[in-house]
Amino acid sequence: MPQPKLLSKPWASDGLKNNIPAERGGGLAQEAATYAEGFPSITMTPISVGGKPPSGKDMNGVLYEISAHTVWQNQGGRYRFDQSFCDAIGGYPKGAVLINDTLDTEYISLADANTHNPNNGNNTGKWAIHAGKGLKAGTAQAGIVQLSSATGSESEDMAATPKAVKAAYDKAVESAGKGLPVGAIVAFPRPVSRPEGFLKADGTTFDSRTFPDLFRALGNSNRLPDLSRTDIGITAWFPSDRIPTGWLSFDDIRERVTETAYPELYRLLVAQYGSIRNVPQAEDRFIRNAGNGLAVGTKQEDEIKRHVHKVFSHWTNHPDAAAVGYEDRNERQRSAIVSTWTDGDLSDNGFLTPRPDSKMATGGAENRPKALVLKLCIKAADTLGDAVFWIKSHGETANAGALDAGTLAQGLQDKADRDHTHTAAQIQGLDEKISAAMGGIFGNSAAATGWQKLPGGILIQWGKNNINGVHRSNTVYFPVSFGEVWSISTATHTPNSSFYGNMAAGVTIRNYSESSLVIDYHSCYENAGGSGVSVSWIAIGKAASGNAAGSPSTIPGIDEETLRGINEDALNEIRRWAARGFQ
Repeated sequence: MPQPKLLSKPWASDGLKNNIPAERGGGLAQEAATYAEGFPSITMTPISVGGKPPSGKDMNGVLYEISAHTVWQNQGGRYRFDQSFCDAIGGYPKGAVLINDTLDTEYISLADANTHNPNNGNNTGKWAIHAGKGLKAGTAQAGIVQLSSATGSESEDMAATPKAVKAAYDKAVESAGKGLPVGAIVAFPRPVSRPEGFLKADGTTFDSRTFPDLFRALGNSNRLPDLSRTDIGITAWFPSDRIPTGWLSFDDIRERVTETAYPELYRLLVAQYGSIRNVPQAEDRFIRNAGNGLAVGTKQEDEIKRHVHKVFSHWTNHPDAAAVGYEDRNERQRSAIVSTWTDGDLSDNGFLTPRPDSKMATGGAENRPKALVLKLCIKAADTLGDAVFWIKSHGETANAGALDAGTLAQGLQDKADRDHTHTAAQIQGLDEKISAAMGGIFGNSAAATGWQKLPGGILIQWGKNNINGVHRSNTVYFPVSFGEVWSISTATHTPNSSFYGNMAAGVTIRNYSESSLVIDYHSCYENAGGSGVSVSWIAIGKAASGNAAGSPSTIPGIDEETLRGINEDALNEIRRWAARGFQ
C-alpha cells in the first residue's frame, strides 16, 4: 500500500463548524450531534413524520476534530500528558507513549490505568524513557551514547570510535612486542636454565655496550643484582615444637640430612665436619660464639670458674662456725654435727673440706644462668625452593640466523657460572660463537710482510725490504690500504758492518700515503759496499672501510662496537677458563 496523502489542514479549518460536545446536555438542539450519540435518530426520521435534517456545521465540526489529529500526526507531533484526559479515560494504558513537557524525551507506560505524570519524576515501575534526550546508555540500561576518540577516558556512558579502537589496538600490539620492561626481575623454575632475553641475577657484571638498556635501567650500573644468596645453614630459635617448612631441628641433622634430601646443607656441613655423623648435637647446651681459642663445633662439658669460699673457723664464737672432724678419727664419719673435716696438717694451712650435705653446700644439680628454653633449628631448604631469579636484559632476537650479541653474552654468563663444571661439548659450542665473533674483529695476514686489525678499527702493518747499495730510494706498498696513517717507524739491518769499522747509515721517509711510503737509504762503511742491507718498517693507522682489514664486521647485523664488547667478554671468560684448567 502506498503512503496515503498527507494532510496539511484539518477538514473545514476555514469553514463553518460546530464544536461537538461529548454528551448531550440541556439547551442542545434535538438534531445536534454528540460524540456519545453521533447524529441523533431524529435526523434519520423522514421530515414528513416530524424528522429534522442534520446540521452541516455538525458534520464539519466532526470531520474537523478528527482530521486535526491526522494533521498533527502527519506533522510528526507527539501527545503530552493531559491530566483531564487521563482522568476521563481512567489512566493511560500499558504501552502508551507520551512526550514530556520540554518536548525532548518520550516515555512509555509500564502499567495499565497509569495516572502518574512522567514529568514529575519518580517514574520507576510507571514510566520508562522510550526515546529522546533522556535515553542515555549506561551499565544498567541500553540507550543512546556519545562517541569519543579519547583513549584515556574512564566514562561508562560513552562509546569508542574506530579511531580510539585502533589506538588501543596499536598500543596492545606495541606492549605485546615489548613484554616485560628491561630490568624487571622474575623467577623461573630451576630446570629453566636459559630463558630468552634474561640474565641470571647473580651479582656479576655485564658490558654496558652489549646491554645499554639494562645499563640505564639499573641506574647506569653494569652490576647485576645478586639474588642468588641462600639462607641454607643459618640457625634460629623457635618458641614452639612445630618447626616451619624448610627448617630442621638441629639435633635431627645426623638422621635427616642426606645428600639427596638436602644437598646444599649436606655439602655445607660435610665441608666443615668431614661427615654428617660428626656434626655435634646441641642437646641442652648453651651456645657460645667461636673465638678466643674455641673453634666452630667444639663441645664443652659443664664447669665453674676456679674460686674459693671463706668459712668460719670452729675457733670463732659465731653461730655458723664449722664443727671440724679429722680424717684419722672415726667420729667424723658418725657425727651428724661435723660439717667440715681437716687432715690436721697445718703445713698446708689446715684446709677444711665442707660436707656435701652441710650448710656450706648450696645450689642445684648444674651451673647455669637464667634461661629460657627454645627450639634450636637449622635452615635446610631455600625459602623460595626451586625458584631462580633472572633479570630482563634485552628483547627477543629479531635477526634470526645471524649472531645475536645479547644471546652470546647471555651464553657467556652461563659458561661463567661458578657453581658447576663445563662439559667439553659446552666449551666447544661456545668456542664456535667466540670464533665467529673474533673473525669479525681480528682480521690479519700473518707473514713477513703482513697486517693485523684490532678492535676500534686500528690497523697495524709491517714489512722488510732489501736495499743493495749505499744510496737507494725504494717505494714500499702496504699490504692493504690505510684509511688514515698515524705513525711509521723504520730500522736498518747492516749485516756486514763491524763495530770497530768506520760506518755511517741513515734512513729517511721521504713521502708516504694511505697505500705506500718512499724510503731513502744512505750508508757508507769500511770494506763493504752496502751489500745485504735491509730496512724493516712498521706502520700504524686506521683501517679503511673498503677493504677486508677495514670491514667493520664479517657477521651480518652486528656493528663493530657491539663486537668489541663481545670480544672483551669472550677474552675475560677465556682467561678465567684457562686459570681453572678449562674446568
